[in-house]
Amino acid sequence: MPIEPVFLAWVEDHPEARAIYRSVENFRMDRELAKQLAVLPARATVAEWEEQVRANCERGWPADGIERKYIPPDWNKVYPLLGGPPVWSTENIEDYIELLNDFTEMLEPRDMMELMWTKEAADATWEAGRKAREKNCLPERKYQQRLNVLAEVQRRNRAAETTAAKPATALDHSRGLHAGFKYYQALDIAQSRAIKRRDNALRQIARWRDGPGAKARRLADKFVAEQALAESYCAMQALSYAEFDNPVGEAKEAAPPLAPVGDVADIAPAVPTSDEAAEAAPPRAPADDEPINWVGWLTGKEKYFWAALDKGAQKDFKQSSASKKWLVENLVVERKVIRPDQVCPELAQYLPAIAQAAPAVAASAEAPK
Repeated sequence: MPIEPVFLAWVEDHPEARAIYRSVENFRMDRELAKQLAVLPARATVAEWEEQVRANCERGWPADGIERKYIPPDWNKVYPLLGGPPVWSTENIEDYIELLNDFTEMLEPRDMMELMWTKEAADATWEAGRKAREKNCLPERKYQQRLNVLAEVQRRNRAAETTAAKPATALDHSRGLHAGFKYYQALDIAQSRAIKRRDNALRQIARWRDGPGAKARRLADKFVAEQALAESYCAMQALSYAEFDNPVGEAKEAAPPLAPVGDVADIAPAVPTSDEAAEAAPPRAPADDEPINWVGWLTGKEKYFWAALDKGAQKDFKQSSASKKWLVENLVVERKVIRPDQVCPELAQYLPAIAQAAPAVAASAEAPK
């Protein structure tokens, strides 16, 4: 625990710290209420609360995770499933991306269905604009075609003087519209249908949110734009606060970790020994093509941010890890990657069955002063 003035300044100056502090107070009140009602609370242990708050901070959610701050999707990850942009080679794809981002900012899609309808609305709007441009340039194009025909006739007749190109008048445009009126009507019908598609997509999003999608309010992590997550919620700074697997080694460089107040003996995390703190490496995010070293992570030789572990679990096991406890049990108990007695003390706490086999923690860490 930091000294009192440092902790107070941390809570006053950092929004994440204030949210974590409030989460601690809510956690304590929930436990007191559960004791009075003689029921088991939703988060029975401090480790479960700690894991939930850490995961929320890493993903950019509020500490209690009721309603997280919206993070836009990475549409490059969505295109393989829903189709690419409807942009011709003569059109500017940057304009389409800007239009799609505007729809995303306005609608905030949070699940696969909303992603599909948001893209449908943006595509229909893009196609309606294309039809509108085609309608607008039709009279001028017909006028230019008429001039080309007249020039070709004069060339064949070997006229001494050719008619110079003149700017089109209202009568010329009217004649051009009259010549291509059927094509103009077809474009108008196609534009109206595109507008109806857009309106239908917006209605479907509203119906989905009021109906079956009322509970599906979480965008899949595989679609989240990681760069936007870091920029919009200062994820890297939140990670430095959230990760306190090595509090002694990082206390001098990083801001204080998730340090709750109140019952210190009940809530404060265990502190590793000085030898362990000296040998432990700081958490890191692996490269895109670098696999997770699960054996090194379980034994304490490698440290990763939780976002990297969650992403690696999805890639290697085809399943999103709900918590660090689930991940450790899955690797040690089910997959038997290493023996239980080889798990480092920081992760051995998530395996109660092997608590006796795990190395003991220093007595000073169990009863901090």
